[in-house]
Amino acid sequence: MTALSHSITKNAGIVRNAHDLENALRVINCIERQVEPIWKRRRWSPDLMDMRDLLVVGRSIAESALSEPKSVGAHYLEDELNARPTHAMGEKRSVVPVRGSHMTTVSPRPCR
Repeated sequence: MTALSHSITKNAGIVRNAHDLENALRVINCIERQVEPIWKRRRWSPDLMDMRDLLVVGRSIAESALSEPKSVGAHYLEDELNARPTHAMGEKRSVVPVRGSHMTTVSPRPCR
């Protein structure tokens, strides 16, 4: 669960970009392939159920952010900064990303 939590926190946090969101989806796909055979054998445990829930939530976050690049609320895509995000109520606002607030980058292990 650590790899999944780290990937979602790093790649689908408040400041997002398409590349990182796609990376989060790759990690989710990899973990789903590892979990699926265990789930099908009905070897259910609280940890496995939590993992499946986190996979669903993580996928929902990443896919939703990729499908709607315009900022609505506190989250935004760095790719869209030049487009000046619009608040849900229609007022323009400027977004200033805070540098140096991200977790240490850890390269995910390749999925086999």
